[in-house]
Amino acid sequence: MKKKLTLALPLVGAAATALLASEHLFNFAFKRVNYVPAETASDRTVIIGHGYKGNGETMANFAQMYHNLGFNVLLPDDRGHGESAGKYISFGWLDRLDYLQWIQQVIDRSDRPVKILLFGVSMGGATMEMLSGESLPPQVKDIIADCGYSSVEAELVYLLKRQYHLPKYPIEPLVSTISKRRLGYYLNDVTATGQLKKNTRPILFIHGEKDVYVPVGMAYENYAATHAPKQLWIVKNASHAESFWINPQRYQQRVVHFLNTYFDPQQPSA
Repeated sequence: MKKKLTLALPLVGAAATALLASEHLFNFAFKRVNYVPAETASDRTVIIGHGYKGNGETMANFAQMYHNLGFNVLLPDDRGHGESAGKYISFGWLDRLDYLQWIQQVIDRSDRPVKILLFGVSMGGATMEMLSGESLPPQVKDIIADCGYSSVEAELVYLLKRQYHLPKYPIEPLVSTISKRRLGYYLNDVTATGQLKKNTRPILFIHGEKDVYVPVGMAYENYAATHAPKQLWIVKNASHAESFWINPQRYQQRVVHFLNTYFDPQQPSA
């Protein structure tokens, strides 16, 4: 029991600290955003969301894949990550508001009509799912979410049980109450599934079959919540955020298939 309590304390502290974010502490001025233009002028731009404790640079392999596919690539650092402002992490919910600003900047700074793809992995995938329920400009065409969770609350409760063998109570209510007092919402007030119900953009869900960090069941929950055109790809033998690394060529083929269906629909040959 002593060992369990010792392990639990860092988790409770980390979770509580992460959710003690106040919008007053974030000045909305990101210090670094990587933008990589396509080799030739392109109207296609992908905005890539990174995972927990990562940054835009950790998404370099995905950036390379999309660059090879003729996309301009935008790689922001989320709040409290990399060189962006903010001491705290909101696990996608507040970040979605920042991505709305990045989308608008891409549109405003383009000298031609632009088509935007939203892509994210892990926390970045959940961020894009949460973003999907907002009022997106028509330039946003599609979304690809790789191993995103269904809600912050569900993810916290799952990790408490799996990694620390701890029950939901009293830790989750405590963290949720802190969130309500500091941010204005309880954890169960904000979910990816709730946002996906409002989504109107075609979306591809990708998830590793053997993911033990964000369980594959969450992919099915997200898929079921979506009423827009959707595809689900469960990658055999892949653990968390491993779907690309299992077979990069197959991953790219699956992405291209989705893009050919919805982003750049291919006309059937006569």
